[in-house]
Amino acid sequence: MESVRSPIGPAAPVAQVASPGAEGTALAGGTFAAVAILSGVAAGIHLGVAPEHFAEWWGYGAFFVLAAVGECALVALLALRPRAWVVQAGIWASLATMLMYLLSRTAGIPLGPATGIVEPVELPGLAATVAEAALVVVLCGLLAGRERVRTLNALGLVGAALWVAALAGALAPPAQPVAGGHAGHGAALHAHAAMGVPFIPDSVRNAPRLPGDG
Repeated sequence: MESVRSPIGPAAPVAQVASPGAEGTALAGGTFAAVAILSGVAAGIHLGVAPEHFAEWWGYGAFFVLAAVGECALVALLALRPRAWVVQAGIWASLATMLMYLLSRTAGIPLGPATGIVEPVELPGLAATVAEAALVVVLCGLLAGRERVRTLNALGLVGAALWVAALAGALAPPAQPVAGGHAGHGAALHAHAAMGVPFIPDSVRNAPRLPGDG
């Protein structure tokens, strides 16, 4: 196996990614296996939940399909001849997906017909997010020298921005959105039942009253 110079010590049989635009070196077997497994887990979950999100809105389903395609493309590109820009794309695309998950479970879905709705935390989404976080760690380990330092600093800034947003209340769930149609009717029924108050439809409450009916 060809040895390459490690950024923290003497030459070692661990592959590092070359600088952007230069010819990359093949990844070590264990590193590539970790990237492939983590990307595969996230991509599989994203494809699995895509149909139900397509049923809600085509944009939601397309997001999950594109995320899965990107994760598979990352594995393919790293298998061919890894370059730093491929690693960087994998890091920031994974981070973007994780931030979307965080946002949709705190402040609510940011766009589309379900804007403002806070999604529940479920095992598949949590597993995909953990896999993506581990993937970011592995990919950062492939970078060397100043590029690794710059990337870690940028990730630190993102983390700090999230803390500021949380302290400012930007990640707090919004007031309960008013759902229309059958969803709103069902929510009202459940709310009145929980309080022990009979539910009176608007059509009855606002109907004209007979003389002497109070």
